Amino acid sequence: MKHVLLSLIALAAFLFAGCHTGLPLRINPEAKTRAAVRLAIIAPLDGVNGVYGKQMVRGAEMAIDDFNRGRGINGRPVELLVIDSTKSNDPVRDAVNQGAVALIAGYNTSEVSSLLDDAGAARLPTVIPLSTADDQMGANPFIFRNVYTDTQQAEAIAGFLWYWRQLLRISVMTDMEPGAEYERNTARAVAEAFRDLGGNVIDSVEYHGDDYVNAIKKVLSGNPQAILVPSPGRRSAKIIKDLRNRGYNGIICGPDSWDDNDLLDELDKFDKTGDCVFVSFFSESNPIYEAKKFRADFLAKYNYEPGACETQTFDAAKMLAIALNGAYTIGDFEENWQRFINYFGVAAIYTMLPHGNIDRTMYVKTAVIDKGPYPTFKSIRRFQYSKLATYRNDEE
Repeated sequence: MKHVLLSLIALAAFLFAGCHTGLPLRINPEAKTRAAVRLAIIAPLDGVNGVYGKQMVRGAEMAIDDFNRGRGINGRPVELLVIDSTKSNDPVRDAVNQGAVALIAGYNTSEVSSLLDDAGAARLPTVIPLSTADDQMGANPFIFRNVYTDTQQAEAIAGFLWYWRQLLRISVMTDMEPGAEYERNTARAVAEAFRDLGGNVIDSVEYHGDDYVNAIKKVLSGNPQAILVPSPGRRSAKIIKDLRNRGYNGIICGPDSWDDNDLLDELDKFDKTGDCVFVSFFSESNPIYEAKKFRADFLAKYNYEPGACETQTFDAAKMLAIALNGAYTIGDFEENWQRFINYFGVAAIYTMLPHGNIDRTMYVKTAVIDKGPYPTFKSIRRFQYSKLATYRNDEE
């Protein structure tokens, strides 16, 4: 613990002096070795999020395999270290002890937040592929992201309802269950974004986990044109079914946490899903070459279609490796990171902006019951975040 504290003090001194760009990375510029450059992915491999952590690892492994077919990092091959966050008491230290020089950080908001200070103190450039919390963006100069923020996601949801659906009145359901930080951030941000556009947020109704019946009754009393339900997939599906069974015919919308087989499984054989939309990191029907090739390669290797975890983490690992080439200080790395302009990844097209900001592709999907035997997701809009106000022409 003492070495971490001293590193934090040193890091704080550099930041206060405005000299953080000169902080050295762990890659030795004088190294003559051909030994592999080690990158670490920290992800949950067990417990409730274990399935998502394993999906992240597969995406990262595909990226490293692909990268090693080229010149590697500074002419050296790349090796991926996998750190199980459900088993490690100090995953960043474990990564450093195994020789990692950079990180792909975690799955959800709470896990990633717990890693960032240690990653900065250890001088590890760290890319966030999935956690959307705004406050993680400027946590320290070693933190980067290829995922949009809660604010950007909220603006996309609000923009879809306002620009495309031309709605005036919405209500927001807010999950107050302990640990539902992501859900509360999304609810607050969507309400703010919709009001900023000129819309009316009739109600912001609180509930606790699965105790949502009274909240549903209250939100329906306001007769909103749309209702935001930012809960995990299965719980959101139960709320959708309850709203429809009570006769609500308006739009029900959600964040990227809806992009989950749990939601589809819960909606299976429910024939009143109606108009449900959500924002997502990626689209199964993304037409660009890189996305189609990755889907085909991944399907051939793992025998299932990749989703958000796999595609986002593939892009994070690939971009991390690219930005490490010729980078020996965090300033070098950041300069390389800023060179990602209209970069075609497999989940999105990315442009990195100053101060950790990002412009990237966003998708709007719907949960549909079609002629097939099971409910499915269908992409209905694709647009760059910077073109949000004009995306009505960007239909898939």
